[in-house]
Amino acid sequence: MKFLVSADETGNVKEVHCSRGVDTSVKDGKQPLLVQTFLQKGDHTNVKNRVIKFKNYNHTWFIAARLGGFVSIYDLASETAECDLLHTYALPVESTDKPSSIVTQEEHNFLMVAFESGSVFIIYFKDNEFSFEPLRLQLREDLSDSQKLTAFVASPYSPGVFACGGRNTDLQVIRMFGANKKFKEADFKDAKNWKIKVLFEAENVEPDHLGIECPIWISQILFHKDSPKKGYRLITATRHGHIRIYNTIEDQEPVGSYKVSERPILTMAYANEDQDQVIITDNHTFVVRMSLVDVDAKAERIVSASAGTFYRPSLKMLGKYSEGGNTGAILDMEVSLDANIVAFGGLDRYLRVFDISSRKLLSKVYMGTQISCLEIMDDEDDDEADVDPETKEEEEFWDKLDDASDTKVVKKRKVEE
Repeated sequence: MKFLVSADETGNVKEVHCSRGVDTSVKDGKQPLLVQTFLQKGDHTNVKNRVIKFKNYNHTWFIAARLGGFVSIYDLASETAECDLLHTYALPVESTDKPSSIVTQEEHNFLMVAFESGSVFIIYFKDNEFSFEPLRLQLREDLSDSQKLTAFVASPYSPGVFACGGRNTDLQVIRMFGANKKFKEADFKDAKNWKIKVLFEAENVEPDHLGIECPIWISQILFHKDSPKKGYRLITATRHGHIRIYNTIEDQEPVGSYKVSERPILTMAYANEDQDQVIITDNHTFVVRMSLVDVDAKAERIVSASAGTFYRPSLKMLGKYSEGGNTGAILDMEVSLDANIVAFGGLDRYLRVFDISSRKLLSKVYMGTQISCLEIMDDEDDDEADVDPETKEEEEFWDKLDDASDTKVVKKRKVEE
């Protein structure tokens, strides 16, 4: 298996090759085949401009969005040990404005980098070159200082359709271009060529029994594959511990809103092909798989002087990913449903890989740095990959001597390094 993880304390990225059974926290445990620096060092490879988001672009380039508005392009086909730096864009944003997502549109030769301020930069690669200046669009013109767009995703099922939301900014589904759009160079030179249309705008849930408005802070958004005709189904997670389910045809309010954690939910991903389960993590040690359809009607008992006694429903928990002793917030998660694995990385400096179904820990690698983003580059396992080449060659040599010596005893000795 091959993984890329951000090295937050150096501003670089690390590459990890490991197989099932690797555990660097155990003395004499099975070790990874490779842990090395992945990116060529440059002017912005530091903590001040650390990597906040990254993305594999068409298995050709590695895109890193850095703090400070820098977007660096690296060559995945580099013949050197580290990926060669091809180009860096300096985007005109405030130094405190953080990138919230990278959305690739390889079929149209561009990518989108969204920022918490609501700005989205379209970076067009004409003939795989970097000659076009990034085009700036504003998703929301009315954002106040107290609002941030912390989530921006593309629908995998409806080309040109996106969803966004964030702090004090409720869910919106928007169309940025038509499904059959044929892009021209002029589209990447003038923001007026982009007509952003709001398809759905969510409303908050009703105030609680005390009349208190539920705060809004969307951290994650997932489109559901089984959407209604002329509408969408979406799942959101919030930094106030809620999971909400939307059907844009039925209601502007969520059709289901459930308090599943007392802490902010930081990551969320589907746990199966049916998309009726999710894996979530919060900013502490809560790492669980939850059902989106099975509801515990009496999950929380509330006694109120004004409203009496009632119960608050919540989604059923299907199990925790706790093996391996996670001791800090999980800041990013990547799932491979084909291989039935999920990878986590966060503040305790470990990369952990689990079997999704059994929740068994498969690999645990100490990275020596905090991790804010990760990606699974290869989900295939190779049990022999973690054997040191020199050790393997030595073992094969002695095996051959054993097979050849029917009458003669060969005394083995350890080869001194």
